[in-house]
Amino acid sequence: MRKLKFRQFWTAKGVIGSLSDRNRALNFQSGYPFKTLEGSPYIEVGTGVENILKFIRIDFVWRVAPKPLPAEINNKKFGIFGSFRLQF
Repeated sequence: MRKLKFRQFWTAKGVIGSLSDRNRALNFQSGYPFKTLEGSPYIEVGTGVENILKFIRIDFVWRVAPKPLPAEINNKKFGIFGSFRLQF
């Protein structure tokens, strides 16, 4: 990794909050099963590698909270994301 000049990084993100009644009415009117945090935190941690070919970055992210509901179809706790950055 040193010869290729890759950089490993660590991330932690979190948010807590709720929707106002006006925003809740706007989001629920389309029939989409929208779920709010309702005061519980959303927390994720991750790691990754950047500086691949000087502009590519790969993130590996794990959701820590909230725990998925048993009835949720998409209850994945892990994700891989790629991005690139052009810098002049």
